[in-house]
Amino acid sequence: DAYHVICNQCAAAKNVCAKCQLSEEILPSSGAKTPAEVLLEKQNNERILSMMTERQRRSYNRKLERGDEAGAERIAALVASRSGIDDDDDDDDLDFDFSDNDDDIEDEESEEADDD
Repeated sequence: DAYHVICNQCAAAKNVCAKCQLSEEILPSSGAKTPAEVLLEKQNNERILSMMTERQRRSYNRKLERGDEAGAERIAALVASRSGIDDDDDDDDLDFDFSDNDDDIEDEESEEADDD
């Protein structure tokens, strides 16, 4: 918004450039985000951060501080994919059978008895 003569909302209402106030070709400002976009981005970041382990969170923040957006995005994508956010249905690695069926225990006991 530097060098703008009028605010973005007034410029949009008048259909003029906020800087020069000419109505020839109005280019959208590259860095300006609407408050709704900012809020949505903040909520997504908080949700992703809450699902990260401490180690992932520190790596993510360190990469952002260094300006490595691609590295931070890779970490966020990894966390999102493991939490089921990306809707890939790639949960094959989570299909463990932790149930204690009595049948399984009886089968193991009978196998041990057969070995004796």
